[in-house]
Amino acid sequence: MNITALAMIKKIIVWPFALFTMFALQAADINKINHGRSADGAYEVQMIGDDFYGVRSYSLNNPARIVVDIPNGRSQLANNLTQIDGPIVSNVVVIEGDDRVRATINMSKSVPYVLKNTANKITVAIKDPMIGTLHQVQKPKLPKLKTAPRPRQADVDFTSGTNGQGKVKIRLPSRDSSVTVERVGSKIIAQLSGGTFGRTKKLNVTDFGTVVKSIDVYKNKLKISTLNSNYELSSYQNDKTFLIEFNKPTVEKVNQDELPPGDSRREYKGETLSLNFQDIEVRAVLQLIADFTNTNIVVSGDVNGSITLRLNDVPWDQALDVILQAKGLSMQKNGNVMYIAPSSVIVKNLEEGFRISAVKQDRAPLQKDLIKVNYARAENLLKVLDTGRHRRKDGESDFLSSRGSITVDERTNTLIINDVAENIDKVRQLVAKLDIPVKHV
Repeated sequence: MNITALAMIKKIIVWPFALFTMFALQAADINKINHGRSADGAYEVQMIGDDFYGVRSYSLNNPARIVVDIPNGRSQLANNLTQIDGPIVSNVVVIEGDDRVRATINMSKSVPYVLKNTANKITVAIKDPMIGTLHQVQKPKLPKLKTAPRPRQADVDFTSGTNGQGKVKIRLPSRDSSVTVERVGSKIIAQLSGGTFGRTKKLNVTDFGTVVKSIDVYKNKLKISTLNSNYELSSYQNDKTFLIEFNKPTVEKVNQDELPPGDSRREYKGETLSLNFQDIEVRAVLQLIADFTNTNIVVSGDVNGSITLRLNDVPWDQALDVILQAKGLSMQKNGNVMYIAPSSVIVKNLEEGFRISAVKQDRAPLQKDLIKVNYARAENLLKVLDTGRHRRKDGESDFLSSRGSITVDERTNTLIINDVAENIDKVRQLVAKLDIPVKHV
């Protein structure tokens, strides 16, 4: 084969690959930014361009801002700063990164938002409840069209959980539906978008024994009345289910790391964030939380699948719990590193850790020690220390290993212990608490 033929073959092979690469890495361009108020009263920021795919967004509270990430994006704007100076939106800043372009919408306060995405336009609808109400009052009423489609209906249910927890469960008609929750005086108002609750009714739920007294159901909102204000409120969406939870303030102190995801006793103290994703990979949203919190998170290779969620102003550690609970995952902490894997894998790791600990104890050298008993009778302490050995198949007691032994020297009232060093220390601590003088009246 001559050199000319070889060169032609290389061109034939390389050209289709280069053509495929050119289309696969097509950049998403932002050509223009529009902004203004929509017909329904929301303030909209629109990004006009091409090839908007895989768009992600989240919001932060301090300072208040909405972040929109566009993979493989570029900015074709003459000025990366779009000044707005509105009552809520201050400006929009567009910055290019290595593998994405990020649009940051800076605001004067945190408010709910909805992101709509097509191939050529990204719309961020920012809904300020106060401005929306004023705008609706000023709008003239339009006659209803007989040809209007019938609104999709949402269902409302109420359940009680452990420790007096009350849950208002809203089954949304579609993933495009959304609920905003706000506290107005002594009541909680849940506003539904993209559906209807149907006929007006009142649900009396006092018999459930929670802080929730009743739920007034209207066409597009719920008005929730409570017996008092002594509760902690949280709300989040998982797929097509929206939950509003009323939890009693935590009184008892428990080890938070030992509580499973979703346990009502968990205390969430992380910075609040909002997440709005449809069919996002679980690994990707876990990475997003890790970036947001600057936390070291290691994700097992067994974690896969996707999730649809909408979380509004939820502490990041609660958002993590919601994701873990929905996907059957658990978390194991090791120092400042969180390891996330399927619950079955975590249980297996813990069992293996216990097994290794037991093997180490079985192989540890035995030591002999003498403990002088001053006030109690050594024979009585022996009965306490050896309790449970006859009930356990492994031959261990609550304080001694299967290889350990303890005897009494009655002449000197002394305990003679033969066991590993760790167990001898446990026995010494217990004897120090029990060997005390008896007070006489």
